[in-house]
Amino acid sequence: MTYKSYRHLKLATATSLVISSMIGTGIFTSLGYQLVDIRSVFTILMLWVVGGILSLFGALSYSELAAAFPRSGGEYYLLSRIIHPSIGFVAGIVSATVGFSAPAVLAAIAFANYFASIIPSINITITAVIIIVCINILHATKLNMGKLFQDWTTILKIGLILIFIIVGLFFIEHQLISVLPTHSDLKLIASPEFAVNLVWVSYAYAGWNSSVYVVGEIVQPEKNIFRSIFIGTIIVTLLYIALNFVFLYVTPMNELIGRVEVGYLSGVHLFGTKLATVVSLCIGLLLISTVSSFIYIGPRIVQAIGKDYDRLRILSRTDSQGIPYNAFIL
Repeated sequence: MTYKSYRHLKLATATSLVISSMIGTGIFTSLGYQLVDIRSVFTILMLWVVGGILSLFGALSYSELAAAFPRSGGEYYLLSRIIHPSIGFVAGIVSATVGFSAPAVLAAIAFANYFASIIPSINITITAVIIIVCINILHATKLNMGKLFQDWTTILKIGLILIFIIVGLFFIEHQLISVLPTHSDLKLIASPEFAVNLVWVSYAYAGWNSSVYVVGEIVQPEKNIFRSIFIGTIIVTLLYIALNFVFLYVTPMNELIGRVEVGYLSGVHLFGTKLATVVSLCIGLLLISTVSSFIYIGPRIVQAIGKDYDRLRILSRTDSQGIPYNAFIL
């Protein structure tokens, strides 16, 4: 059976989906736990370098598969065609719920928590629900406005991170640290502690394959799938390495060990306690594009499942813009 193609996503938007899906709360929280086992700046940075390289390897493999099977659905469609439809169906349900719906809710709750640092009286649950509902309505009704929202919130995310990095590198007194490797660093890289922390770092890189889930909507997928994943992963890798270096560059290591609020603590050292609430707001704003990308992608997986199963056909219905409105309602 053939389906009408709505190829409207250009490279910029496809790349923004990748970047937004990858950059969430992990980059601002994981360093403190890594420092519990590893106290070397070089080794910490190598964690993020290796994590980025592994993500790029995955990107190269995944983009080739997606180019060979250019239809939306991600693991659902690929596993259905390569292995068995039942395997693909299970993977699709897991991706739509655990992979996108649940993280969208968690990111919205995280934003509400950061926002509550400015207005303590707000209800965190209600605020998160409002964010989810508003972005859902936008993506379920206005295709072009939804794409613009995704693009500009991603630009905002990158811009805020770059400000954080630039201020930390050039305008603030820094800690006396060294990034040069030592003999003990080589032992650390081969240690179980490095391997365990690399697993957690890989979660911060999760999302590099996001554009594959909407490949059926991407213009020239044979070219732009690879480009979106590759460019997005490279940008995120560079931002992650630079941001972790800044965290260690401006904040005493002892203050970060075992702490979850690494981004906030570093922000206080960068901008002072008077602007601490602004730092919290900025970290929260970074999550808006993450919520948006998850909400945009999730229903496309449900739509792909609906196309292949008669009893679920209602989920594949689209409006004149190509938006799977029933999948959004679900």
